[in-house]
Amino acid sequence: MTEITVCMPIYNGEKFLDRSIGSILSQTLQDFRILVYDDGSTDGTVQKIESFGDPRIRLVKGGSNCGVLHSRSMMIPMIGTEYCMWLDDDDFFCRDDALERALAVAKSKDFDVVTFARMKWIYTDGRTKTFNAMKSDFEYFGDEFLERCFPLDQSRCLTTKIIRTGLLQKCVPEESVFSKRFASDDTFFMCVLPIFVKRYCHLSSEEPIYAYNCDIGVWGSKRDDYSPRRFDDWCYCVSNVIKSAYKRMTAIRGLSETEAVNMIGVSCLTNLLERISEVRKTQGDAPALVLARIFNQYFGMDGVHVVNGFDDLAMPSFVNLVRQRIEH
Repeated sequence: MTEITVCMPIYNGEKFLDRSIGSILSQTLQDFRILVYDDGSTDGTVQKIESFGDPRIRLVKGGSNCGVLHSRSMMIPMIGTEYCMWLDDDDFFCRDDALERALAVAKSKDFDVVTFARMKWIYTDGRTKTFNAMKSDFEYFGDEFLERCFPLDQSRCLTTKIIRTGLLQKCVPEESVFSKRFASDDTFFMCVLPIFVKRYCHLSSEEPIYAYNCDIGVWGSKRDDYSPRRFDDWCYCVSNVIKSAYKRMTAIRGLSETEAVNMIGVSCLTNLLERISEVRKTQGDAPALVLARIFNQYFGMDGVHVVNGFDDLAMPSFVNLVRQRIEH
């Protein structure tokens, strides 16, 4: 019985498909399914996918372009195998045994999620590097993943993982948060998934199985775009993630308000604060203050304090501010 599906949301990805889908078809494990969801492409994406002529490929045509969060949310209920992996259309598996290895590790201790933390980063100018934010291997069981995963930014990437499908199907967001402005669908799913995960494995010592295109994303946006418009999209995304994950943590896991806010808010907002800090370092105070004011509109914090560093963000007031935003 087929045990794994590779899922690929796609929008105008025709030029990448020989490499991305080719990296799946060349796997040592050949018993797999490929689920492709086309989000209203206007190039030759659909025709290119159909040209592969492989019965393991299921193409779903989504109609108008609705954004990556909507695409993933439509796909998840369609997955019919025990496990799934996600591959963006411009990325590819850089090891022919990626599926075989991922499935073997997942089944070794009945893990719900296995993260292969090392990634091969590829730039359009031809440069490559191996990226690994976490240097050690570890396993979490019971509530350990929920309690300890949120500080691990590496854990919030939906790709580079093999995931038990049944748990991911519990994480589909409310339709009210579907928006093309959602800058990081990964953040949504990986902040909700830990509520259900009981067996987690994080591997940093493995050679990369996933090659990641750093310059152009699946929906065509620059990865290093720190423009006010893009930053506003990120803040919109994170504010909705916090609200949804908070509701599920308190309702499903019975956590207190403070526990839930501490887990979600600190981790999600830290990434935004780091972006402001990076802009201040590379572009100066004026552009950073623009981003800080946007942050303040969503999360009710003093932009000047944000730009001056993290020392002014005392935890009690920080938690209260995040809670106030959730309640409203």
